[in-house]
Amino acid sequence: MRIAAQRHIERRGFMNAEEKHAKRENHAHKSESLQKTHS
Repeated sequence: MRIAAQRHIERRGFMNAEEKHAKRENHAHKSESLQKTHS
């Protein structure tokens, strides 16, 4: 039981890391397109 809970927490942490990474990628894309429209 305890191992399953630990795995669940690890998976959630991994998902959060993935989400943060995705948001960073998205932000990079946004600033890139902004620079393109400005130049």
